[in-house]
Amino acid sequence: MRFAEEWDNPGLSVGDPNKSVKKIMIALDLMPEVAKQAVDAKVDMIITHHPLYFKLPKTLAVTDIKMYFIYELIKHDIAAYAAHTNLDAAPGGVNDVLAKKLGLTNVKTLEEEGREQGIPRMGTLKEPMKLADFALKVKKALHCDGRSFH
Repeated sequence: MRFAEEWDNPGLSVGDPNKSVKKIMIALDLMPEVAKQAVDAKVDMIITHHPLYFKLPKTLAVTDIKMYFIYELIKHDIAAYAAHTNLDAAPGGVNDVLAKKLGLTNVKTLEEEGREQGIPRMGTLKEPMKLADFALKVKKALHCDGRSFH
């Protein structure tokens, strides 16, 4: 994958690359609950941000919960695909979207040696603000209930 880090494991991890897909579920992580929802909803594919495994297991035996739900996905012909550091680093990807949502200007990619595209982005706020105020700005921009300093 073009922008993926060497240690990452993005891409198709479960499924037939030639299968047609129509109904797709998107999630941050492929957890047991997500797999169950996908089976119940009869989706063709789950796209997650984080890969199932960064290092592939040596066996496909159903020996733990993760392998159990992978087995369930295979039984129900549900593909699993992850876009992780490649989605973070890609132009218009996660880091560019976050920079835009947070109102950063002069956003630059921090190039890494030997890489066409680095993951980190650096930008400037229109005006300086206290960290507590910036934390609230992040909370509002991302519509989350994260911790506040107030």
